[in-house]
Amino acid sequence: MPFEREFKFVLARGAISDVFWHKPHNILEIEQGYLAKTDGMNARVRRVRTEDHEEWFTTLKQKVGQKTVEIETEISTIDGNLLMGVADRKVTKSRHEFHAGEHKWEVDVFYKGTEIYFLMAEVEVDEQEPKPGVPLFLKTHVIFEVPLTDSRFSNTKLGDMQYAISLYEKLLLNHQHENHLEF
Repeated sequence: MPFEREFKFVLARGAISDVFWHKPHNILEIEQGYLAKTDGMNARVRRVRTEDHEEWFTTLKQKVGQKTVEIETEISTIDGNLLMGVADRKVTKSRHEFHAGEHKWEVDVFYKGTEIYFLMAEVEVDEQEPKPGVPLFLKTHVIFEVPLTDSRFSNTKLGDMQYAISLYEKLLLNHQHENHLEF
């Protein structure tokens, strides 16, 4: 199994309209909870829903330098519900999947109730591939390109709404200062 590298880009909240209206794309509703976490490793349970389908997975992710080894296994609904019942730090997000060139891009929209509080685009590439360019419809909305080793943008941390909002506001202020922009 090759290592994959995940390139992440924090998006301005205004990107939401371009994300929702960009066609074609798939929309997944994701709920995940964390079962274990140590430095560089986490285990989680995840429910993925589409309009007419639901699947459950457990995933082990281990950081190895700038790369991540990810092992995902499908599990039953019964086991998924049991594990979600004991999971910590639950995250709810919608994932919008697009194809740009030969790459699949994902835009995760983090929310609590009806409040959207964080947007992040990501693309995974094989170890030897260069970083692909950001699709044009997203490019103007990027406020921060996440370095590969920056752990501030893990889903476990972004699941904390107050943390994510504070991080977003700092990034937005820095982006406005660097580009002399007003949002």
